[in-house]
Amino acid sequence: MKKNSDTPMPTPAPEITSISIFLARLCWVIFGPMTLLLVIVGLVSSKEAGLTGLDALYGIVVLLMLAGRWLEQRSAAPKTASGEPATPESFRMYVYILIAVSICAWLGAKLAVRLLL
Repeated sequence: MKKNSDTPMPTPAPEITSISIFLARLCWVIFGPMTLLLVIVGLVSSKEAGLTGLDALYGIVVLLMLAGRWLEQRSAAPKTASGEPATPESFRMYVYILIAVSICAWLGAKLAVRLLL
């Protein structure tokens, strides 16, 4: 069958070619959220009402997730978690949502510890 040469071929979206961008994506998409969940469980099960090393770890993981998202945003092919092309607006929304949700989850864990004491 003869191909129509007038039909333009779609250009594929650029893929991740750098190991650092790949690791940054893994950080904010997979490992960061899993680690935050484990740290929240640890905070509640530790029954420590004050600030602990787990609280510091929680903050560090949130910062690493933000850094990973920022590094990917600065790459040639930033994508959202669903694989769509990322825009500066989607990056800002990620930052706002991550900060709000992580603060609420941390405060909820601390409140749960207070209620369990």
